Amino acid sequence: MREQQIDPKKYYPKGYHPHLLEDWPVESDLVIPLEMAPKDLTDGMGAEWRLRQKNRKVLEQQSKEWHC
Repeated sequence: MREQQIDPKKYYPKGYHPHLLEDWPVESDLVIPLEMAPKDLTDGMGAEWRLRQKNRKVLEQQSKEWHC
């Protein structure tokens, strides 16, 4: 895979070279609270995802009400 990488100097503008993440810093999924996710990321998630999130909140609320 690394052999197929394009040299970043060929596609980044001169003088701009961000730090490249060569290795994933964790060994499992990286999970963060939705509130901490960048807005660009959450905006990019489709309508289906938003409906699932809304449904999940309703189900959690109903579960709390039933267990009280």
